[in-house]
Amino acid sequence: MKFENFPSIAAPYLEEQNVSRREGIKKEGELLKFFNNKEKILIWMGVFGLTMGTIAKQLYFNWNDLNNNSYVEQVAEEKQSNGNPEVLDGADKIKNALQNEPRTGIYQELSVEDEEELQLDLRSIHEIIDYNQEGRIEFNLNTAQELKKYWKNEYLKYPQKLASALEKMQPYENELREIFKKYDIPDDYIYLAIAESYFQPVKSYKSAGGYYQLMPEIGRNLGLKINSKIDERNNPIKSCEAAAKLLKEEYTRYGDWKLALAAYNGSGYVRSYKKFAEEKGEKLSYEGFLNFREENINKYRDEVRNKNYDEYVAEKGDTMWQIARRLNIPIKTLTEANKRLDVKKIKKGSVVRIPILDKKQYFEYGMACSNENLRYPEKFFAILELIKSGKVIAKNTKEHEGEKRETKSGVLEQVDNKKQV
Repeated sequence: MKFENFPSIAAPYLEEQNVSRREGIKKEGELLKFFNNKEKILIWMGVFGLTMGTIAKQLYFNWNDLNNNSYVEQVAEEKQSNGNPEVLDGADKIKNALQNEPRTGIYQELSVEDEEELQLDLRSIHEIIDYNQEGRIEFNLNTAQELKKYWKNEYLKYPQKLASALEKMQPYENELREIFKKYDIPDDYIYLAIAESYFQPVKSYKSAGGYYQLMPEIGRNLGLKINSKIDERNNPIKSCEAAAKLLKEEYTRYGDWKLALAAYNGSGYVRSYKKFAEEKGEKLSYEGFLNFREENINKYRDEVRNKNYDEYVAEKGDTMWQIARRLNIPIKTLTEANKRLDVKKIKKGSVVRIPILDKKQYFEYGMACSNENLRYPEKFFAILELIKSGKVIAKNTKEHEGEKRETKSGVLEQVDNKKQV
């Protein structure tokens, strides 16, 4: 675009100096002449900058996708997204690139059985719990087993991610196992840190943090120091101790390790089941838990199918326009559903009817936390089986033998026998 097409650049200058129109036009012409002389240089500089920025961004994206420990779950989640072909195409390109890599050093060759398993038509949690499914949604021990195979399938496609996590865990593995044994927990459950964070001191958007992804209040209740200066959730040994205490508490409460795992991820679901089972006089079991959840899922889907509106309690300063924009609802649709309310100003506490325009999306949004809780034990056991079977191994297995560790300011540091790394 030519600079002459912009609004007068000299206008503010004219107003400030209070010069005559003729002098102003002269000064504006001088400015335009300057910009026209530099226009080609500026355009080329802009093009060069954008090109380099795009290249740098793409390199950063590719490096992170191939090396960061979030990629396996990211791809699995994106496959259940809104079906954007660009998302799927991008994931498939990287998948193909990874599958064509030499499989040496980091993980073992996949067996014929593994390759056949990769071809199975397995369903994700979103496909099992499908709003549009005809008849009753089933979620029982059989579908849970299918879900575990689905996650083994996903992890087998990108085994280097688990291998990298195992390598990070190696210097601490013996000590972590001793902690779990101390609390009479199967010592293989130390790999919860891989299911939770790929053994990284990361923080989730829900504020869960550290290797074993503990919420701040829970961490403090379990004896960890968590404040603005120190966060012991980021100490592998101390966070492991806290996680072991929590798992032991949940197992003591429910008497089943799978229920304990489900409660570790979200205790509310298991508490509700326990109350239900006690009222019915039934013994607690994981099978009973799944049956209880299946019943509630179908009830919720029936409610959504028979529901046309949701409700929102207005806050101070809310307007129809703001609510419509926030929820991405046409203002006309929202106002027609709330004819008794003023469009410009809504009293605090007023109940606003929100039309449900996409019931499938509404159902999936409501099921998000529930789905995460249902798949959590199966994801963990998928990882555990791959590790125990030797299908995924850490590289440099002997490299960390004999290492010692010591703590400083709540952060664990690696120290070898001679000098600090």
